[in-house]
Amino acid sequence: MTRILTLIIAFFLFLEVNGQWLGTIKDPDGYTNLREEPSIKSKIVGQFYDDEIFQIGDLDYDTIPNWRKVGRWYPERRESKGGWMHVSRIQDLDYLPEPVRPKLSEDGKILTAKNDTIFFQIVFEDFDSTKHEIVRSEHGYIRTIDGKYPQGTDGYMPREGIKSVTFQMNGKTVQFPKEAYFDLFNFRKNTFLFLLNRPTGTIMIRSYNSDGAGHYMLVWKFKNYEYSGRFLGSL
Repeated sequence: MTRILTLIIAFFLFLEVNGQWLGTIKDPDGYTNLREEPSIKSKIVGQFYDDEIFQIGDLDYDTIPNWRKVGRWYPERRESKGGWMHVSRIQDLDYLPEPVRPKLSEDGKILTAKNDTIFFQIVFEDFDSTKHEIVRSEHGYIRTIDGKYPQGTDGYMPREGIKSVTFQMNGKTVQFPKEAYFDLFNFRKNTFLFLLNRPTGTIMIRSYNSDGAGHYMLVWKFKNYEYSGRFLGSL
């Protein structure tokens, strides 16, 4: 019972900072403290580290303009982390430099981003339920597809998923594991951004997805020619 109560409390704390902005830290120390209250003298309740993605709370900051409520949910651990962070330590993801701008094919099935050093391409395909193991709830809603919760569906059959991803940097193939995208569906392709975190050298690919309910934020991260994880958050 204690474990369940803890998860419930953590989930509602996460909802408190649910917002439409994503950030990462900008701190030469490589980490930034989270405070219990918006004050440098307040108790430290955690840290965010280089390239860690978090959501910025959609709150009224008129009375506390120098602080932001931030947090994130870790679905693999069913845990949340959050607190107050000084604005001087927050880097809004959408203000990072864009080394390349993705373009969508006329049929809407291929998204490509390329320049002198980067070639990145996603091929989308219509979802074929006969090729997947689908588990439904007693009310008929989809609970899992191939053993994972399907992002962007809100319990209904996905409309579209990813068929393949190709990523090259400086002529070298960057491994893009299927685990990074096989549970993601219903992409809003015009929201894809290629972003560069210059202090760490990490490339981030950000998008806001879903064709209706079940909105989710996505960030894929790559460093030293390797996939280094992803962020998933709800809108």
